[in-house]
Amino acid sequence: MYPKGSVQYNAIKSTLPCVTYNFLFDCYKKNSNIISSTGLLYVDIDGVDFDINMLDKTKIFAYYKSFGGNGFGILIKVNGLTIDNFTNTYQFILEDLNLSFYYDKEAVKATQYNVLSFDSDLFINVNCHIYEAIKNTPTPYVIEKNKIAYTKGLGEYESIRKIRFDNLDEISIDGDYNVFSEGVDVIKCFIPMKQIKTGRNNSLLGYCNNLVYLNPWLCLEETMKIMQKVNIHMCSNPVDVKHLNRIVTSIFKYKEDGTLSPNFYYKKRKVIFNRDFKAKPIEKLIIAGKEMNKLKATQSQKKIYDVLENWNFEEYGKISQQKVITVTKLNKKTVEKYYKSFKDYIKTLNNEFKTNKAPSGKENIEIDTLPMIDENTSENVFKMDDEVDIKVFLAELYHKNNEQIDFDSIIEFCYVLNKSRATILEILEALLMVYKENRYEHSPFQKINIPRFLIELVYETKLAA
Repeated sequence: MYPKGSVQYNAIKSTLPCVTYNFLFDCYKKNSNIISSTGLLYVDIDGVDFDINMLDKTKIFAYYKSFGGNGFGILIKVNGLTIDNFTNTYQFILEDLNLSFYYDKEAVKATQYNVLSFDSDLFINVNCHIYEAIKNTPTPYVIEKNKIAYTKGLGEYESIRKIRFDNLDEISIDGDYNVFSEGVDVIKCFIPMKQIKTGRNNSLLGYCNNLVYLNPWLCLEETMKIMQKVNIHMCSNPVDVKHLNRIVTSIFKYKEDGTLSPNFYYKKRKVIFNRDFKAKPIEKLIIAGKEMNKLKATQSQKKIYDVLENWNFEEYGKISQQKVITVTKLNKKTVEKYYKSFKDYIKTLNNEFKTNKAPSGKENIEIDTLPMIDENTSENVFKMDDEVDIKVFLAELYHKNNEQIDFDSIIEFCYVLNKSRATILEILEALLMVYKENRYEHSPFQKINIPRFLIELVYETKLAA
């Protein structure tokens, strides 16, 4: 495969068939020639750090790998899309699907065309959720549908005692809302957007389980009446009364045995609003989307920092923006966005690398006279708690024993201690450990050659008081 943007890549791409998903046009595509919406909205995702599994697939009509292989084309069903509401609708859907951090801004056009790409793992959901285009005064259509999961089935009991359909009231919120970076486990009484045809038993069991767990005061008869309504709303072909009664009875048996436990919702909640926060549902969606984008930004910055902190100069050499993209496997735009925040840190790391890099490609270890070795006696006199530069200390030992300095072994040995400075006792103990391990065939330290004079030094050294 030719690199994206290359002459060969563009030449092949120009010969492939294209489609304009958003609108139908009269003769040729431009905004003034729009005839009507196709009922679909196309979103272009261009980034290797995007995880397709994060998508709520109940709201996606289709997705497939892009022509270049690094991104995705995503199709969403939308009613009432026009050139006037296109931008607002597009932005709202991005927020709702948490895609604001990944989409290609250059592809947000009513006339956007897309090269047809072959993907053997094409995903299609013909029964997906259908969005309504944003009008001048946005309506909380998604939330209205979601209310099916929380308000239907209450019937006459709502006026007697409030029924809980989630455990969000147990989570302490400071202010209008809180953001939880690791997410919070939530217990929900959940009804899918679309009525289900299969898996009715498990779905009804799950709803009833959480309903009784969250409302232990409910009796079997009251629960049965609520579940009859849930049965109608949840299932395209509701189960019969006997089947439903078996479900409710089995849940109450767990309750009586003291073994009833909640089923946590498959997604952790990261943004939780205070119940007293007076905002329109669509405003809450936008806030949640923005906060999720901030979390993703923080995670990307942490990933870049971790890579820089553990940068392998021996393998990758001097740090550059392109190398950071390669090592982190983050999207180019993501790295470009945050790279400048690390410029001073990168400059410091690169300068340290340059200072310690010899022209031959080996470590440039300066041989200075160290106080640890007394040349005028036959004994080696050390203070074991003295902290020294490991490379300089070992190089000095080679020098004093008229041995050629083994730069590669010294560098590898520093990785064993995982630091540049250590006490003499730590160095000698590590030398002995490596020497013993290298007697075995599968030692991880085979690249380190411990000379005999160093081993003799370890055994013969007299420890200072």
